[in-house]
Amino acid sequence: DLAAAFAASGDRRYLDTWEDLVESFCGQVPVGHHTSDVSARRIQNRLYAWQRFAAAPAYQGLRAGLAERLTARLEADVEQRMRELMNRARPRTPRQGARAPRE
Repeated sequence: DLAAAFAASGDRRYLDTWEDLVESFCGQVPVGHHTSDVSARRIQNRLYAWQRFAAAPAYQGLRAGLAERLTARLEADVEQRMRELMNRARPRTPRQGARAPRE
């Protein structure tokens, strides 16, 4: 756990590595690429790690622009998950021209 290692040691290399991973992921994986359960775990893990880094005494913030980029990505991922959930919750209506079920 990079955040725990950073919190224990204060070694900036752990935070740098996490920042590299987050930037790489944001740059390579489009929103909506993963299934809802995988995406939800990624959202949760990013929030957990960011919170753990921020609570460490040696934390002085993320590299320039990363907090905004990560926040935007988290928002986009959550919005995508919400759209998927809303689509599943919508009552299904018969297709036009489809026969109604017999009673």
